[in-house]
Amino acid sequence: MTSAGARYNQFRNISVEHPNGGIIHVESLTGTLIEGVVCWDPVNFASPLFWIDLNSAPGAPAPQHTTIRHSGRLSGAENGTPDIKLHPSAVQTLIDMYGAESAGEAPILDLGGSAQVMLIGLPPSYTLLNAAGASFADFNGGAWLPQSSPQPEDLGLAAWSYDPAVASGTGTKMGTTGTAGAGVLQLIKIPLRAAKTITNVRLYLSAAGSGLTSNQNYVGVYSASGALFATSGGQASKWNNGPAGIVDAALQGGPFTVGGPGSGGFIWVAILWNGTTAPTFLRTGNLDPGCANGTLSAAQSRYGSVLSGLTSLPASVTPSSITQLACELWAAIW
Repeated sequence: MTSAGARYNQFRNISVEHPNGGIIHVESLTGTLIEGVVCWDPVNFASPLFWIDLNSAPGAPAPQHTTIRHSGRLSGAENGTPDIKLHPSAVQTLIDMYGAESAGEAPILDLGGSAQVMLIGLPPSYTLLNAAGASFADFNGGAWLPQSSPQPEDLGLAAWSYDPAVASGTGTKMGTTGTAGAGVLQLIKIPLRAAKTITNVRLYLSAAGSGLTSNQNYVGVYSASGALFATSGGQASKWNNGPAGIVDAALQGGPFTVGGPGSGGFIWVAILWNGTTAPTFLRTGNLDPGCANGTLSAAQSRYGSVLSGLTSLPASVTPSSITQLACELWAAIW
């Protein structure tokens, strides 16, 4: 449907099989309703299943007041093409109870950076792209997102401890100024508003260490209950040699699904270092433990340390035994 400016078209109760070119592509429409539209067995679909677009004619109006409700992909693999794609000019879009039942392959929603997008009742696992203009009213545990606040998905990440734009521009050497010493597990809390599939932990190395012990330097991910989800391979070489900058650590045995209902709403990224001179990682300007952890109990700590004398990541930790720390290190998962 490409009649720019057409109003209040409705697509209801439609089933499509093998929609490899997509299902519905509308351009510059107002008041479009897509409800109860589902597809079966898409195979390598090349276009978005639901594409809310801008007509190329000069002066074509922005798509607006669009509703996509109770629709989705009932089977078939996700191949990286978005299930839903919004043009950046779109305004007032409601996506309500979109689903994908495809052997655990989560839908991809590309919101295009458009404004006034409301997401309701998303499935337990999904990927959002270009979602800074979105707000949540998510019945599966999602939280409200401020409309202008950058989100991890905008940078291709799954979740982070905070937006790296607020980091201080410097770092703190491990073992100093509110960080964990050698052989002590440093924990960095990462909130999760929905289930995410991850394969990597990302840190920012501000300055390399030296003399770090082979096979005694790791990162990993722990659940809110203290169980080890995954560990990286040894990081001594990366942290010894640098250069300064982004350092990604692949999680062995991945991908892993973290977060979602019953997860506690967060994970901890863990850092373990051992050696002569510790590596230095990116942090914020705050160095006060009260600001870093607020009124949280030990078991809910945003920043903390636990155990000692470690040379590898333990299979579990006791969250109530965490000692809260002041330094707000940055970490992300993706």
